[in-house]
Amino acid sequence: MRTKPRTSALARMAMIVIGLAACCAACSSAVAAIHPSQDANAPPGGVEVLREITRIANEVANARSYFADDLRPILVEASYSQEDGVLYFDFDERLGREAGYTGVTDLTTYIEEDLKDVLKKLSGFNRISYRFGGHDTGWWLGHPGGLGATSSKRERRTVKSGVPNEEKPVVVAGGHGLYYHYGQKRWTTHREPANDILEDDIAQGFADKLHARLQAKRIPSENMRSYRGGLAHEPSGKKWWNVGARYHLEATHPELTDVWNSQPADDALDRERKQDIRSRPLYANHLNAAAVLHIHTNAAAPSARGTRVYVYPGRMEDAKLASLVLCGMAELIHSVDAYAGYKVPSAPSFFDKHAETKLAIVPAVIVEVGFHTNQDDAKYLADPYFQNVAMRGAAKGYMLYRDDKACSPFAIDSDQAADVVVWGRGKLPIALSGNPDFPIKVLQQEVDCETCKPEQLSIWDGPSIAGFRIEHGCRPEDLDRSPIRYVVTAVDASGVKTNAATYTFNCVPRGRIATSG
Repeated sequence: MRTKPRTSALARMAMIVIGLAACCAACSSAVAAIHPSQDANAPPGGVEVLREITRIANEVANARSYFADDLRPILVEASYSQEDGVLYFDFDERLGREAGYTGVTDLTTYIEEDLKDVLKKLSGFNRISYRFGGHDTGWWLGHPGGLGATSSKRERRTVKSGVPNEEKPVVVAGGHGLYYHYGQKRWTTHREPANDILEDDIAQGFADKLHARLQAKRIPSENMRSYRGGLAHEPSGKKWWNVGARYHLEATHPELTDVWNSQPADDALDRERKQDIRSRPLYANHLNAAAVLHIHTNAAAPSARGTRVYVYPGRMEDAKLASLVLCGMAELIHSVDAYAGYKVPSAPSFFDKHAETKLAIVPAVIVEVGFHTNQDDAKYLADPYFQNVAMRGAAKGYMLYRDDKACSPFAIDSDQAADVVVWGRGKLPIALSGNPDFPIKVLQQEVDCETCKPEQLSIWDGPSIAGFRIEHGCRPEDLDRSPIRYVVTAVDASGVKTNAATYTFNCVPRGRIATSG
C-alpha cells in the first residue's frame, strides 16, 4: 500500500482533464516542429506517427498513479532524431527525483509496451531516451551532489570476456525487498501484488536459484539478499530474505556507508527505497565484480508478456552479456515442452532509465524474467521448475560470456552414412555443435525394428566427443534388410535436446569396398 494522495479524487480528476488538454496542445506543437516541409530529417509519415506516439504516451502516463504521491497530471512531449534513431520523451522536472527508480521505470515500461506496434512505423527507430526537466536519468542520479563521483565521473571498468578471473564474483541482486518509509512509519514493499505475485518476494526466489547454480559451477557469487538460515531481521520483524539489499549491507559492511547510505543529504520519506536500488550497482562496483545480474519481474499492461533484458546504451560488454543471458534462458526454458511457447527475445533492450545499470561500472544487466501483471506469465513465474530452468539458463549465459563463446544451439550437425561389409563393424562419428552441459546422453533407436530397444550411451566431457562413434556390426541376415538406419538424438545434463539425425549403415557382401569410419 502507498500513502494517500493529498488531493481529493474530484480535484485530481479535474487536474488530469486540464493536463490532458495541455497535452493535446503540446502534441500539436511537437508535431509541427517535425513536419517534413520544415525539417528535411523528418521520418516518412513522421507527423502522424509522432502525434500517435505522443497521444498514447500521455494517455498511459495519466491512466493511473505510478508514485506514492500522485503526480498527475503528467505532461509528456515526444520528439524524434532520425539521425541516430532515438525517440525522446520529455517529462517535467517534478519526476526528476524519481528518475532511475521504480515509479519512473514502471511508468516508462507501460509506455514502451503500449507503443510496441506503433514504433514499427517509425523509420530508422533505434531506441528510446527519457529526459526530466531537460536532463537525463544520469544527471538526476548525481543531483544534488551525492553520486557524481561514484557514477558518471568515475572511469568505468569492464571485465573482458574470455579472460576469466576466479577471484571476481558475480553479484546477484534480487529485486526488491522491504524498505522503511519514514512518512508511513512502517516497512513496506516496492511493488503491489498482481496475479498473486509479489515481485519483492518472488524475484529473490529466482535470485537464490541463480546464485546456487553459479556456485554449483564453482563460480564465485555474491547473493545480495541471502536467506541467512531463515533468521529474522530485527528492525522489521521479517525474515532477512524479505528485506532490501541495503539492510544486508548495513549489517555486514557497516563501514560502506557510501554504498548503502549514498546521498545522505536526501531527506525524502522514501529515501531508503532509493538507497536500496543504488546499493546494488554500487556494491558491485566496490567489489570490482565480474558482473552484476539484477533479477526482477516486470509490470505493464496485462497484454505484455515474456522476458526482457535491459542494458545501458553504448556499453558493448553489457550488451554481449545480455544477449548471451537471453540465449541461455531461451535454450533452457524452451527445452521443456510445457514452456516451449514462453516468449524470450533474441536481443536485449537498450534504455538509459535504470539506476541499476547507469550506476554500474562493471558489466550490468537487468533480467526481467516475465510480467507479473500478465495472468499467463504469472503462472510460469510461480512454477518452481520454471524458476529453476530460467535461472540455469541465465547462469549458462553468464558462463558463455565469461568463456567468450557464441550463442549456438545444441545440435547434431548432419546425417551420416557408411558402407560396411558383412562381419565388419561400421563406426560413424557424431558431429555436435552448441554449448552442452556435460555429461551428454546419446540415444539411438534402430528404425523399422519393432523388437529393438533404444540404446543409451554417454559422453562425459568435451574432449570425448572426438572419439565417440555410433556403431553397427553387419551380419549376413542384414543384407536383406539393408540399409540399417538409426535415429540418433542427444540430451545434455540440463535437459536440452538436439534434433534427430539419421545414421545409415549399408551392409554389403564381403569383397566389396566399404567406407566404414
